Parts: sequence; C-alpha cells; structure tokens
Amino acid sequence: MANVTSQLMTNEIASPRQVNKVGEKHARTRTDIARFNTGASPGTNVIYRLTKLKATDRVIAIHRVSDADAGLTACTIGIYTPSNDTTDPVAVDADAFFVSGSLTSAAAIPQALMGSGNTNPEDFGKPIWEYAPTGPATEPDRGAEYEICMAVGGNPVGSDHAFLITYLAGD
Repeated sequence: MANVTSQLMTNEIASPRQVNKVGEKHARTRTDIARFNTGASPGTNVIYRLTKLKATDRVIAIHRVSDADAGLTACTIGIYTPSNDTTDPVAVDADAFFVSGSLTSAAAIPQALMGSGNTNPEDFGKPIWEYAPTGPATEPDRGAEYEICMAVGGNPVGSDHAFLITYLAGD
C-alpha cells in the first residue's frame, strides 16, 4: 500500500499561505424567517427582533418581503446584544447590515437588503462578533449570542413583514 499524506486546504493567493478560517469551509447554510406585523402607530424608535444567532455565525444575506408601509422610514438593521427578557436589546452596531433606508414600498418578491448598510466588501462573511466596533477584542465564548434587529425611525402604519436572514453556521 502506498504512503498517503494529506494537507489542510490553504488559501493559495495569500502570501504567506494561510489555512482557511473555521466556518469559511464546510459551514452549514441556514435561513431564519422572521414574520411580524407592525401594529398601527406603535410609535417611533421601535426595535423589532429578527433573529438570535451565535457570535461565530456569518450573515451572508438579508431579504425582505412585505406589504407597503408608509411609516417604515429611516430603518436600520444591525447587531444587538441579546436581552434575554422583555427589555430592549442594546445596540452593538445598529446599522451593520442596512443603514437609514426606507422600506415604505411593497416587496412581493424577496428584496435584498444586506450590502446597503455600512458593510464593507471585506467584512462580508465575517463572524458576527467581529462586526462590533466596540465589541470584544478576542472571540467570545462558544455559546455567546447576538440578535439581529431592525430599528424603525418612522412610525409604521401596520402591515405584514417577513425577513429572511441567511447565514453560515459552523456547528
């Protein structure tokens, strides 16, 4: 029987060569669907929780489908610390994925939102904890979680919404 050796997959264009980071190869693609109805005139500065993800998950797409809602102006979608109760979550990077955009028009087919925020191309696919400008300097514990939330600057008038958050999970 011949001798067989194996090597870890490397990034050929890096100099010096680097091993691919965990989660960038053989990760599971998952999609969370957040459905909710903005109540009639809930007020301004309302925060809607879309999903809770592990700190090491990598968001790769955010889409929305919704009725027309004239009050959904100046919306942002970002990363928040989980509150684990009924209190408001705390913003880590409130406009990481979508910044001050208007979602007043109806979207009958999924409309891409991610990339219209403060996300730089080199940030695409980073673990969530690395987005935080004031976040931890080192990777948090394996069980650490963050929430993806939408903050509404306008005053929603009441309509149905669905957000599809696609991410890579390394577990």
